[in-house]
Amino acid sequence: MVLFFGMLMTSCGGDKKASTTETKTTETKTTEVKKEEPAAKEEAKTEEMKDFTKFTADLANGKKVYSKTCIACHFTGVSGAPALKEGKYKLEDWQKRADLGINTLMHSAINGKPGTAMTAKGTCSDCSEQDLFDAIHYMYGEAKATIANK
Repeated sequence: MVLFFGMLMTSCGGDKKASTTETKTTETKTTEVKKEEPAAKEEAKTEEMKDFTKFTADLANGKKVYSKTCIACHFTGVSGAPALKEGKYKLEDWQKRADLGINTLMHSAINGKPGTAMTAKGTCSDCSEQDLFDAIHYMYGEAKATIANK
């Protein structure tokens, strides 16, 4: 039993003096970093984007999702988010985003929008793509903005 624990300690790095016949080798690994061309990055980005133009919105579900999560920023316009609250609402804030198209809006909703307060899924970690799609259509409908089908 003592011999077993002695061997175990030695193999786990216990008593380093006990294994004097051990030979150490050092292997150097080189990693090649390949820089992508800007066009290749844009192409890869385009491939990642899913086509949401064929989805159908469930506005009742969209209202639930909005009320649960989106309202926190989109009612009053926190941190530059387009607002739905009377007195803060501006159609042009909603329409300029709507003109980007549903695929871009969904991409921003799913991944967040760098440089803004829009986080991935707008902090609704349990929302599905369909939930986000529904919420977007609900909000833009309330804003009376027309989402481009692109």
